[in-house]
Amino acid sequence: MTLADLTLGGDPANGSLITVDAGGDITLNESEIQTLDAVSFTAEGDIHLGVRATVENSITATAGATDGTGSITGDIYTDLITLADDGSITLAAGSDNGSITFAQANLQTDDLDITSGAQSGDIDFDESIITTGDTLTMTAEGGYAHLTQGPVIGTTLTARSRNGVVVENMEFTTASAEATGTGDIVLTSMG
Repeated sequence: MTLADLTLGGDPANGSLITVDAGGDITLNESEIQTLDAVSFTAEGDIHLGVRATVENSITATAGATDGTGSITGDIYTDLITLADDGSITLAAGSDNGSITFAQANLQTDDLDITSGAQSGDIDFDESIITTGDTLTMTAEGGYAHLTQGPVIGTTLTARSRNGVVVENMEFTTASAEATGTGDIVLTSMG
């Protein structure tokens, strides 16, 4: 399912919700979603979020919903923002195999949860701005977790991966990282 140049809007006071379920891939190219209560994308395959989504409460993307294989990507057109004080963004690649790869994206929310595949899959954000009011949780049991050339800002960072954790240009009150296999842990503060 490819959605290009799509613009959707609604009134969060009326509980506006968009749910997109696809039996294959979901591809959003240069699309826009505004002022909705929540947005949810679920795909049997991969998801590309080339979308500017500004919603009140939550944004959820789940790839590889049935067979556990699917990745999520984003690019310079990816702008995911929740407005509520307790807003959340959840990005979940296939439970077995799947990576989450974003370049030059912007994510702003209170709680951000990013999970890649347990058997294989990486978390890789390059030149992306990530701002959380509270927590950033990254779990890459089957690969590495890299957030490079941030900034990455929040209160609490928790990262767990098999093959190392790298977070550059970060500003957190509390940060914890664990590599369960090989790989280094590199946490670099802003400045």
